[in-house]
Formats: sequence, C-alpha cells, structure tokens
Amino acid sequence: MKVPSLFDINGRIGCPATARPEFQTPGQLLTRMDRFGIGRALVYDVAARDYNPSWVNNKLLDQLSDASERLIPAFTSQRHRQVNLNLA
Repeated sequence: MKVPSLFDINGRIGCPATARPEFQTPGQLLTRMDRFGIGRALVYDVAARDYNPSWVNNKLLDQLSDASERLIPAFTSQRHRQVNLNLA
C-alpha cells in the first residue's frame, strides 16, 4: 500500500522581529520535512507580519527560486488596521 504524501499548509521560514526563528532557510525546512515524510509545503516568511509585506514577499520568491519545487510560496498582504474614530 502506497503511503500518501503529506502537504504542510503552514510552512514558515525567516526571522520574526521578536522571536528566535524555527527555520531561517528553505533548506532547514526541507530537512525537517524529510524527517517527517512531508512531500510539499505552502510557505510564508514570518517577517511579513512585522515588516513591509511587499518587500518580504519578494525576498520569499528569491529564497524559494533556488530551493525545491516542494516549497510553494504563500504571499502575505498588508494587515487591516481597525481605526477607532471618536465622532461623538
């Protein structure tokens, strides 16, 4: 019986602003994926949460262009900011 390939939908690489990164590079993530039999992953860069998402998305594309086809880029958009207007 063939074991189905697993697909990780929460892959992340990069350095966040306030914490130690789990995987700094695509290679580190691929090593962990191999260890657990994960075939492919949807990957985002955690820095996009804290920095300019457009710049970080371009950085992600550069990092993944040299990596495996197993890593699929997931882009981050600008966060919505809720504004409280005191109009009373």
